[in-house]
Amino acid sequence: MKNSLFKRAIAAAATVPLALTQCPTFTNAVSINAVKGTAQVQAEEGVTLEDILYIPAGQTVSNWNKKLTQAMASQGEKTGTVNIEELSQRIINNAGQYKDVAEYALDLLKNVTYKLDENLDLTIEGEVAEPDFNEIIKTEMDSSSSSSEATPGRQMAPKVAEGFDLSLLPEGVDVEDLKKLDLTTIADETRKELAEKYDIPEIATAKTIGEIKLDGKNIDNETIKNISQDYVSIKFDGIDFSKTKIGGKFKLVINGSDLKAGTTVTADFTYECNDGNTYYLGQLPEFAKNSLEAIKKTGDEGIKNSIDESVATAIQDKFDHKLNKLIKVASKADNGITRLLNAGQHSKTFASVPDAIAYTNDRITSNKYYKKAEINKQLPAKATDIAANSLVLKYYEKAMEATDNKFSITANELGQFVDSLMNVKVDTDGAKGTVVAIFPDSEKETKELQEYLAQKGYVLENSYKKLTAKGDLTNVKTEKFGSADIQLERVMQTNTTTTTTSTTTTTTTTTTSGTDTDTDTDTNTTTTTTTPTTTTEPVVTTTVLGAYLEAQVEQYSFYYSIEEAFDKSQITNAKIHGKYQEGYKQEDGTVKITGEKENAVVDADMDLISFGTATPANTYDKTSKTYKYEIPVYYNGEPVVDSVGEPFTMKVYIGVKGDTNLDGIADAVDASLVLRYYAQLSTGKKPEDVTLSNNAILQGNPSSSYDDLAAFLSDVQTAGATAVTRFTRKINRTCDAVDSSRILKFYAKRSSADYESMTNKQIWDIVDKIAPDPNANKEAQEKAQDEA
Repeated sequence: MKNSLFKRAIAAAATVPLALTQCPTFTNAVSINAVKGTAQVQAEEGVTLEDILYIPAGQTVSNWNKKLTQAMASQGEKTGTVNIEELSQRIINNAGQYKDVAEYALDLLKNVTYKLDENLDLTIEGEVAEPDFNEIIKTEMDSSSSSSEATPGRQMAPKVAEGFDLSLLPEGVDVEDLKKLDLTTIADETRKELAEKYDIPEIATAKTIGEIKLDGKNIDNETIKNISQDYVSIKFDGIDFSKTKIGGKFKLVINGSDLKAGTTVTADFTYECNDGNTYYLGQLPEFAKNSLEAIKKTGDEGIKNSIDESVATAIQDKFDHKLNKLIKVASKADNGITRLLNAGQHSKTFASVPDAIAYTNDRITSNKYYKKAEINKQLPAKATDIAANSLVLKYYEKAMEATDNKFSITANELGQFVDSLMNVKVDTDGAKGTVVAIFPDSEKETKELQEYLAQKGYVLENSYKKLTAKGDLTNVKTEKFGSADIQLERVMQTNTTTTTTSTTTTTTTTTTSGTDTDTDTDTNTTTTTTTPTTTTEPVVTTTVLGAYLEAQVEQYSFYYSIEEAFDKSQITNAKIHGKYQEGYKQEDGTVKITGEKENAVVDADMDLISFGTATPANTYDKTSKTYKYEIPVYYNGEPVVDSVGEPFTMKVYIGVKGDTNLDGIADAVDASLVLRYYAQLSTGKKPEDVTLSNNAILQGNPSSSYDDLAAFLSDVQTAGATAVTRFTRKINRTCDAVDSSRILKFYAKRSSADYESMTNKQIWDIVDKIAPDPNANKEAQEKAQDEA
């Protein structure tokens, strides 16, 4: 690999820990050793995708996890080694300007193995070799080849040839400084070696480079460069970088055994470092940053103590430049995890998976960091395109081999299934994510369902399956860093075929008459009447079981603690899904349930959406330092749930109006921070590059949602009110001297005894000129008296 200043050392300290977060699975196996279970029976035909997705007509929830574990029950234990060469090459090819860094880092991964046990738990283990930072850096320092101008000694040596442009000199270095380098600090034996190397006897006796002569003249520029380089290399021999340890052993466990009890799979990760500490997945970026900073500190101190101060600055600038660049990368990765954990709620719906991929690619294309780093992260347009990738196919085939081909599912079939998903809704809430999508029943299932329902007196109008996939990385900074859950259920719409029948018996009247010949005549009439009767079969009745709300919720919504109502405009595209139960009452009075169904989706009546009794004023807790709250949503006076049965909530930020530094009060400090921010923007800086609040919760990140909250609380003037709402982020707000002045006015009145009986809202109404100031005349009188 081409040498360049500390790139290999940096790669080891920064990229290896991050690379572990993308550790390949056992599908990369190049050798397999199987310990078969004694009861193992090889199926003639493996389980198909249709088998996994199939739900019997009498059920509404899939037991796909049971089917999978039953198919794998006789799997036995599998072990093997993981060949990451192809995957490594793919990472390297997409690493942009960090290509050589990634190459060296991945080369440090050693002895990666996997084990798939009988319980379906997959364990991947491996080692990270401990780099010899001393050797790496000394090798860089020892490079004095005339073809390389990148090493510190040659970089600091100016080009003093004819026509030399003095502007090319590194800052703080000139020809005379180089000639004054003190050679007496180099061991006599080493100076003799240098004299022999360059055939210049004066090196062994000279006190400075400037005293060295070549054929009676001062040495040429090329020799100055080489001797300067050797000088730096020798000085770096005394700097010990070995105290920084990054090597160690990692272990990733995907607990497939969870599927025996449910549909959620958990994962564990540990990295036992040679520094004596154990790190978890979410801690690796911070570990990389700390390791880089330790190397930088050691080098800076060594340069200061070992290198002649006349040229130390130039060498240190070169040394620090590389490190600072990669420390920034590690810091961004660490900040990314923090942002993930603190991210708000967001929801977006796509017609299909290809639409979702297109949206993702658009976001990636517009990512400034990826552009700057020359990293191409575009995804293939469809899932089938991903499945068709040669590397994916190869790994997938190895995975099937590792399962003894118990599954007759091709990569293309999986891709086609994913592309067939419709109404793909993606919800994110911090480090939690949920994807809900639907797809039709198979023809076989539809036919079985129609026959089954016909026997129950129903007609099938429509049926489809709903897939719900959940991921949770909330605990990414602990050993059990994440979980994934997949659920399949059927949704049906039916109508009853039950009819009412009547049986009627006709009324019959029979009259019998008799006449006597006696003088008395007697007539007898007999009438028989049968009353009409009707027999009616039970009528199916419908009972409302409940409903769930589906809606898009604005990710960021900010409120003052003095506000008396939450804003329903944070909720859009709201739809109600009703769930019903059908049955009839039996002769004994009990109800016989015949089935459940979901009605057609209807638009929610926004007038019926509310937040119960919750308001920003009664929700705000001054002891809370996160300022984040989840507000339950009500519909028609009742709390509602989401599609997975969890309470439907709206995430909001609530703070004190005028509180820029987020300490719970509005005072002169806040006014000062607003002025400082305004002054920085006035010099040409952009809002996205400048922090407004100085609260530690921002972690110095000007794009933090907390700086957006600070901007909302500080923008008390709300300039351009028609375009600025409670959802507006900092970059689109104006926080200036007017806001600072109003915060100061509020603070002055809040501190005055004349306003002590007033609430914060009443004082702000006065400052904002919404309400008259009862003390205005008094203040005017006092001012007049003072002037008199």
